[in-house]
Amino acid sequence: MVEATASDASVQRKPRMRNLVRCTLGVVGVSLILAVMANVSLYMNDDFLPDEVKGPHPLAGRIGVASLFAGMFMAVCAAPVSFLAIPLGLFRAPRLLNVGAASAGLFLSLSAFGFHNTALTRVRANPARFRAREVARLAVTVERYAGKRGGYLPPSTSWCETLTEFDPNVMRYLTYPLRDEPAGSSTLALNGNLDSKRLAEFPDDVVLLFGTKIAPNPVGDHTLLTSDNYDGKGAVVLFGDLHVEFVKTSDFSKLRWQP
Repeated sequence: MVEATASDASVQRKPRMRNLVRCTLGVVGVSLILAVMANVSLYMNDDFLPDEVKGPHPLAGRIGVASLFAGMFMAVCAAPVSFLAIPLGLFRAPRLLNVGAASAGLFLSLSAFGFHNTALTRVRANPARFRAREVARLAVTVERYAGKRGGYLPPSTSWCETLTEFDPNVMRYLTYPLRDEPAGSSTLALNGNLDSKRLAEFPDDVVLLFGTKIAPNPVGDHTLLTSDNYDGKGAVVLFGDLHVEFVKTSDFSKLRWQP
């Protein structure tokens, strides 16, 4: 009677082991699918995470970041379970099948985590993302300056020097990632059509500052806009409502220059 009970318990443990391995493999499979979604979606959005800078395809960016973190969480959870399943599989028949499935789960979970980490590393290393961060900081200074000057921007003939006098950190924002450039130099140009106008009067979608070749107090229009800083892919633009976007080269013609 005792032997029969022990045998029944052993039979019950076998399906539990198989179910554990199957669930782990299922989670890993979903994590791998999410890894593919994350990489494709973030690539479509030019490797921009949402809420930092508006990329060309914001919805794809949101899908990408959601897939990225959900998939990483699944991979991190599946890896230790697979690792523990390997020694447990040695005591459950069929041993070779259990150990093999658990080992496959561990390998795939580590691979899924690696794919997700690759996407995250690529995003974090995006040079345009770092430039957009500096432009966003510059936008705060522009807003503060306008708030203390009746809503007006600095004079176009000396706007870089004027902002630098207002906040010495501006010099770093204007020339990032270049260093030791002459005072008043900038890789951002001011839209000349906005001269002598109040910040509150600007339409949300009008170009305020845009990427250009380094020059002293650059002011102009679309003729100065360049994508050379990002391998011809696009440029970082600050708009009238002080939000930052990475605009693709193919969308340059859609930009609004007149208030």
